[in-house]
Amino acid sequence: MTYSMSLLLFVVSTFLAAGPQILLKLSADRPHASRWKEYLNPFVLIAYALFTISLVMTVIAYKNISLSLGRMLDSTTYIFVALLGSVILKEKLKGRQIVGILLICAGIIVFSI
Repeated sequence: MTYSMSLLLFVVSTFLAAGPQILLKLSADRPHASRWKEYLNPFVLIAYALFTISLVMTVIAYKNISLSLGRMLDSTTYIFVALLGSVILKEKLKGRQIVGILLICAGIIVFSI
């Protein structure tokens, strides 16, 4: 696998890791008939499966990229979660969140230079 493919795989894995967080939030907002159904419902099971797939993708990507670059790219998960939360959950982005996203983007740009 080439370096650029590893970078792409890593970014896709961080995006994939944001999805389960939204699914878990959706599950937490719903009433459940029992404790078992709270933890063993489709949203939770799919979320854990996606987390596992994301983990495997990240491990594969780390074969060709440095740990420091991977940690920097991993911070994009916060951006993806905020954006997916605003689109899917209809949560409004607050000023502090926007500043945080901009600081993460600035850090990625500075690290890349």
